[in-house]
Amino acid sequence: MKNINIKNFLYYFVTLIILFILINFYLNNKENFNIIYNISYFNLIVIFLLGLIYLFLEAIILKKMIQTFNKDLSLIESFSLINLTYLLNTFVQFTGLAFRIFYLKTKMNIKISEFIYMSFFLIFLEFIIFNIFGVFSLLLYGFYHETNLVLFIFIFIFSLITIFSLLAIFYTNFFIIFFKKIYFFKNFNFDSLMEVRKNFISNIYFFLFVYFSQYLIMTSVFFFSYVSIVNDSSLLISMVSSSVTNIVLFVNITPYSLGVLEFLVFISNTIFDINLTQTLIVTSLLRLSNMVWYIPIGIIAIFILKNNLRSYFKG
Repeated sequence: MKNINIKNFLYYFVTLIILFILINFYLNNKENFNIIYNISYFNLIVIFLLGLIYLFLEAIILKKMIQTFNKDLSLIESFSLINLTYLLNTFVQFTGLAFRIFYLKTKMNIKISEFIYMSFFLIFLEFIIFNIFGVFSLLLYGFYHETNLVLFIFIFIFSLITIFSLLAIFYTNFFIIFFKKIYFFKNFNFDSLMEVRKNFISNIYFFLFVYFSQYLIMTSVFFFSYVSIVNDSSLLISMVSSSVTNIVLFVNITPYSLGVLEFLVFISNTIFDINLTQTLIVTSLLRLSNMVWYIPIGIIAIFILKNNLRSYFKG
């Protein structure tokens, strides 16, 4: 219990420190942020619409994932769960995921261990798509431009994540060894999951296509953001930034990865001579592209899912 309290204290302490740094930077560089007025209304509308499509694709992934358990989840339920997950995670880390697991376990009778097991499969698939394109975009940029150490570091990170993810997806023993390192799965009987894994593998091309679509959407969000505030913007910069967002999953130490996302994107942007102010504006637009949707929809989802659970218990 004492360890949990220390972790909670550090979690909120780090968040407050990051907020203080970001606010202080803004107050000391107000005039530099005026470039945000260069963003056209058309670009803003496109960015926000892309954010909605991204959330919709998340709902499709969740719905298809539930079908691998030979169960079905309506698209409205799936979309509601996704938006509520984002909403809750924005304020308290992992609460959204906890509610999603509770809902699916209660209404769909899906085992927690099976859900987490398959969630990792999907995460690894996402890693493969996002990181392969990260390697490709940096190699292509390096071929035509002057290279530096940061570029090679990110190529190495993207390559490492891609190789690890490929092993985890296609080499079963490697995946099981990885999971046995997690305390929750230490004494788990993995034979019981082979049927679920088989169903998942049979749909792997579907999941890869949807993750590829999400990568294109996120890259487009970055592109429409960069093109308005960076004089020498290019599609490759947007592709790299999109891939970098995936690394955030490894260092998810603040609500909605506040500060972590900004830091990683800024480090990668040193390759392209994009400054911190421009990076903060772009990452803020990325956040807003989802937040303008999942906050109101997430609030409505509370009542939709609550009624679904009430009807389930009454039935």
